[in-house]
Amino acid sequence: MVFRLLVARQGIIDIVYMFVDRTAWGWKLFMGVVSIIAGSYIMMYPVATALMLPRLFVLVLGIWGLVYGVVLLLMAFRVVAGERAYSESLESFSDLS
Repeated sequence: MVFRLLVARQGIIDIVYMFVDRTAWGWKLFMGVVSIIAGSYIMMYPVATALMLPRLFVLVLGIWGLVYGVVLLLMAFRVVAGERAYSESLESFSDLS
């Protein structure tokens, strides 16, 4: 029960955060929608999810986790690259004065 609420909550947080930080908004929207759909499916069919489809559920959960991790890594590298460019522009500005 807790897991399904966490998955749905994470999807809502991803979509709301998309409006706060516009970088990689397509991936945030995609992951938010996928998380909400997965959480809703788990809420509607908890017994089927737990008993009848364990292999498929584990496969989907594993793929979701991998994609989510890759998206977070890409966003982290994008932020680091942006901060590096910002610090380089500050250094060049201080050299001018």
